[in-house]
Amino acid sequence: MRGTRRFGEIRLHNYVNHVDYEQNMQMSAIMADLPDGTRYVAFRGTDDTLVGWREDFNLSFMPETAGQRETVEYINLCRFSDRKLRIGGHSKGGNFAVYAAMKADPKVRERILCVYNNDGPGFRDEVMKTEEYRQLLPKLVSILPEDSIVGTLLGSESRRNVIKSSAQRIMQHDALSWQVMGHGFIHAERQSDFSIFMENVMKQWIATLSDKEREFFVTRLFQAFDATGARTLEQISQHGLQSLVEMNKSMLGLGWKEQLAFSEIVFRLIRFGGSSLGDGVVAGIEELKNNINLAIGGEDKNEISV
Repeated sequence: MRGTRRFGEIRLHNYVNHVDYEQNMQMSAIMADLPDGTRYVAFRGTDDTLVGWREDFNLSFMPETAGQRETVEYINLCRFSDRKLRIGGHSKGGNFAVYAAMKADPKVRERILCVYNNDGPGFRDEVMKTEEYRQLLPKLVSILPEDSIVGTLLGSESRRNVIKSSAQRIMQHDALSWQVMGHGFIHAERQSDFSIFMENVMKQWIATLSDKEREFFVTRLFQAFDATGARTLEQISQHGLQSLVEMNKSMLGLGWKEQLAFSEIVFRLIRFGGSSLGDGVVAGIEELKNNINLAIGGEDKNEISV
């Protein structure tokens, strides 16, 4: 970077990378002092660690994650400088950027020029109702590729800037695939039908789950991942079939009530997706679900909830 005309004058500092398995936290950030006298505070998205992914899921039911708390402490380091601030991040880093800006010390918050959420998830309803979030909205910039999935999760009231990508479907989440012309992105007319479909399905599914059900689902899912002994997604992939065997053992080790509750949550998601494809698909899904429930708990045990 030092040897390039574009980045050579930027000063990078205050890099942190905090991963805490006890608190289910993964937060990494760096500050960049720019030639125009401003500072860009960048938050990293989810890395390859399972604990990082666990925190992503925790956003659905926790009022505040450990990583979000860390972002506030980090952004408040800027109180020792008088530079105007731009804050941003990609994926979970985008959520972190918005949260840090909302919760920052008032003297830091008043120096913020804009906040970029680059295809990152939004927030629970109670967060969007806060005065802190409402005040930040005019400075909030949301950037999504046409086929966005991650950037449509949870809630957001900021205007969406939909852009072109050279990738397809979920691979558009890779920011290096986003198309640029000159000093800006190439904009698309709207979200793709695929993105709209996925957004509607996920919102319907999440809306039917209580916080207790969301926590139950996330806890059991990551208990299965932990049963593999892996700390990263790459390690799970490397062990392939053995990882699947260990995860299956973990799920089978649950009591039948929890197995049924977990399968009901999964089938609820599949059902919402299938409802967009026709009644025949939904009927097939229901039949499969009932067969699995009978196999787990018997005919008198298939009406179980968390």
